[in-house]
Amino acid sequence: MFTGGWRKHYEPQSDVSGSWLVCTPENVREFSAIGYFFARDCQQELKAPVGIITESFGASTAEAWTSREALAADPN
Repeated sequence: MFTGGWRKHYEPQSDVSGSWLVCTPENVREFSAIGYFFARDCQQELKAPVGIITESFGASTAEAWTSREALAADPN
């Protein structure tokens, strides 16, 4: 799992800081549970290594992670 370093930006970034962790019993608690199970299932199905990326910030709104164009589309 790659965990990006936290930095506040208002525009998309092409370069981020962070670090990779290989999943072990000692550090699995640091992983996103949904990301872990998704990657595990993909790895078992594909028979290939799968990496997941975590770029999140607690208490942030969905609008902060979604483009204006996507927010303008009304699915209902």
